[in-house]
Amino acid sequence: MHQSTLQLKLSILHLSKLFTHNLAMYRPTLRQVISNMVLARAVVPSPWSVPQQWKEFAAGAHKADLPLNKKRAGASLKKPGFVFHMRSSH
Repeated sequence: MHQSTLQLKLSILHLSKLFTHNLAMYRPTLRQVISNMVLARAVVPSPWSVPQQWKEFAAGAHKADLPLNKKRAGASLKKPGFVFHMRSSH
């Protein structure tokens, strides 16, 4: 690698470490999470943070074809013609 590439990589890693330490300083519970996870959660927006965009995406998405769900929908818990009679306790 070239020296300029290594300097850039070092600067990026240094910034990420400072960023995660700063987040952990102001939010003590983040100290329990590894820094890679803190950085990923802080930098990438969550799909749950913009509910309208998520609803639009979910409305346009096609449901997955799941064969087991089709079998379950066709099956019934009750057998046809089966009647359950309770005995009296007398």
